[in-house]
This record gives sequence, structure tokens and C-alpha cells, in this order.
Amino acid sequence: MILRALLAFVFVSAATSGAAFDLTLPGSAQQLADRDSPLDSYDLPVGGYADGEVPVRRFEGDIQRETWRVGGSSITSLQILAPLRDQVTAQGYETLFECEDRTCGGFDFRFATEVVPAPDMHVDIRDYRFLSAVKGDGDALSLLVSRSRTAAYI
Repeated sequence: MILRALLAFVFVSAATSGAAFDLTLPGSAQQLADRDSPLDSYDLPVGGYADGEVPVRRFEGDIQRETWRVGGSSITSLQILAPLRDQVTAQGYETLFECEDRTCGGFDFRFATEVVPAPDMHVDIRDYRFLSAVKGDGDALSLLVSRSRTAAYI
């Protein structure tokens, strides 16, 4: 099943590019939120939390924020992220930054980064993975994957 763009996937497209982005998600994925801001800005994290901040690269344009829940799954956050990362790369995106909970900066990274609020997104401070990527000068995305006891969130 092909599903359109994600946040804790955030997808930013330059207003003039008209780009579309599709990912194939696990079969049991259920969309929780879909928020589109036709003209907005997004600070794309490009490094882990250090010295009191998360380094970012600012993008402006159409910003799509989507969240997904994969229920009852026992797969790890990496098992969810890895095939999504492969799809991002296959669509011509270059990974700028990728990390997991502690190497991202744990609590500080999570709260210094834009994340769709609960209950549409759950982030376990001890079990999440993050990826930011760009394509050309105007398209960017961030992907955040985390687990709870009963589900995974994208």
C-alpha cells in the first residue's frame, strides 16, 4: 500500500516545485494526523543536540506533517526506519543527519525539535530514531520513529 508523505514525518516542498513524496509503510499503519501548511517555515535538524541547541537548516514552502501508528508490532524502531530510509534514498534524497535517542541528544533533542503533539505522536525518550534529508535546494524531510509498549509511531 502506498501512502503519501509522513511527520513525525515533516515534508517541506519549495512552493514552486510541486513535488510529491510517497512511502510504503508497514501494512497495519494507521494515519493519525495530516496537517498541511501551504506557506510556512520548518527548522530541519541537521545535527544532534550540543551546547544548548540543535543545529538546523531553515526551509520555507508547503509543509506537510503526518503521523502514523503501527499497532501491535514487536519490530524495533530501526526495523521500521531502515526500509523508510531506503525509500527516501531511492527517491533521490540525500541524508543530512541520522541518529538514535542518545546520539541525537535524548530528551533535549526531542524537545528542541518540532514534533506533532500527543496523542498523534508518541516519542519514547529511550527508543527513537531520527533522519533528515534533502533533495535539491527546496525539498526536505524529517522522519521520526519511536515505540511504545503496544505500537510504533512514525
